[in-house]
Amino acid sequence: MESIIFGKNEFLELPIESKSNRIKKPSKILIKEKILCIAGSRNDFLYYLMNGDLILRGEVTHKMEKTLNISFQIKSLKSNYSNFLLLSFSGDVFVIGNGVSHSSYFKKVGEHIYQANFQGTKLEGKTISKIEVGRNSFYYLTTEGELYGSGRNDHGELNGNKLEQNKPILVHQNVLSVSGGTMANSIYFQTFDNKFYCQGGNLNGKLGISTKQNSIQKTELTFFKNFNSLKLYNGHEHSIALCDGEIYGCGSADWCGLGHQSSVFTKIKVVDGPVVKVRVGAYHTIFVTESGDLYGFGGDFWNQLGLDQEKCVSVRHPRKIQTGFKINIDEHKIATSILATAVYPRCFNTCYSGFSDLFSNHRNELTGALDSIKGIPVHKSLVECRAKMSLETIKEKLKNHDQQEILSWLEWVYTEKINGFKAVDSIMYALHTTHDWKHQRLQNDISKLWDDQNSSDFTIIVPDPEIEKEVDEQDDDDDEEFDEIYVHKFLLFAKSGLFQKMFTNVEEKLNSVKDYSKKTFESLELIFKFFYTNSIELSADHDPELVVEELADTEEYYQLMETGRLARQLETIKKRYL
Repeated sequence: MESIIFGKNEFLELPIESKSNRIKKPSKILIKEKILCIAGSRNDFLYYLMNGDLILRGEVTHKMEKTLNISFQIKSLKSNYSNFLLLSFSGDVFVIGNGVSHSSYFKKVGEHIYQANFQGTKLEGKTISKIEVGRNSFYYLTTEGELYGSGRNDHGELNGNKLEQNKPILVHQNVLSVSGGTMANSIYFQTFDNKFYCQGGNLNGKLGISTKQNSIQKTELTFFKNFNSLKLYNGHEHSIALCDGEIYGCGSADWCGLGHQSSVFTKIKVVDGPVVKVRVGAYHTIFVTESGDLYGFGGDFWNQLGLDQEKCVSVRHPRKIQTGFKINIDEHKIATSILATAVYPRCFNTCYSGFSDLFSNHRNELTGALDSIKGIPVHKSLVECRAKMSLETIKEKLKNHDQQEILSWLEWVYTEKINGFKAVDSIMYALHTTHDWKHQRLQNDISKLWDDQNSSDFTIIVPDPEIEKEVDEQDDDDDEEFDEIYVHKFLLFAKSGLFQKMFTNVEEKLNSVKDYSKKTFESLELIFKFFYTNSIELSADHDPELVVEELADTEEYYQLMETGRLARQLETIKKRYL
């Protein structure tokens, strides 16, 4: 599947063949590696790739492409006027850009990269589950439902009296989800009791509350009480709501899709609905219909609608964009920046072939500790780490869902593939999982199971090589000493052809195995931790030369399902230490 992009290219921020400052129609993205996510600020774009590379293009890199050196994996990526806000899977927050002067808790840790230090702020000790941005503000949603914010507060968007908040302040509590925007001076948020509120700037009546005055305190959106589903999207002078397959707009006549200004949400006429996906830039809106067609309306002065217009004007009613292919929201992602739009394939990691086999053919007791959800066998520890709650709680929350919905969700649990977006989304909503579940990486969830003796169902027995040698010479096993590594059978099955054969070629389930590779315990620990984290991390206790020597044959010996990654990391260790 092709990846396409169009819109503003003044600083060559778009990775395409043309050097024109405006890309008038959908053009092919020339990045060969699979793209996990794309985000764009006013003059820069950031591309996060499957291989872990983070590519920055645009004004800040002087119209060049620069790969940023990061040591973390990105869970969520947002952009506002000047910056990119990043959340790692370990819960750390970073900013890439040049406009962090309002945030004194950010310290520079690399070229263009700043890391948040929440020590001494109200966020100290909190776990951040979601990030969001406004034009000049950052928002942080914790696992407890507390919404914090920092930055400019000119329109009351931070719920405080000061015009600028240099450190995070508590904005609201009991928040389930929040919607900001690259150029928005306001926020929408949903609370645990399923109510929706807005707060902040109300330029041209964009909040949809029947007035043009700013809302310096939260205001409930009562218009949406009778809808079954609602998602809100926040532009600069307009807002869009997706409700039960229909879209509603309010705000500026040029941007809101109504053809006239409105301070209340009003239905936008869509020819071949229902609408299944919406994205909003600063001045434009993009949406996908169930038939797979892409439409746009609003500002097109940088060709961000991709309509191939010579004279760029606002488009007041939806028009079809010629992409050359049908868009399936299960298979494609859409990103809008302030002045550009991208469509690209959802990225499914090919190294998960072992997990696909596990899901399709091998959910049995030979491959791990089993339980079931509505009669469907599942690997208990895998499902719990993905859902971040106990299996009993999962069963209770999903008691009203049918087996087909649960199977669609389980396919995502095991493989990251989304085969039925609505079914998976409804399950995650029932589990009260934050709305960024689509960015939740399987590998990162699994990494939290490393060395977890409580959930482990398999033990690697590691004899001391020197003592093993002495025992062999004495032919006496009574004096043997060994260490243990606690692992999970489902993961060994999914990652290693050696363990696949071991588990499927026996009649009785195994609980442990003795490692005969004669490697040191420290090296074996690195190998099995690599199964969980996809990385080799050396401490001061490791001998780099010995590690490289002992891990050299790991891919071949354990018949790893994904080849090349470990070898690349060993090459990095050689360059860094040897």
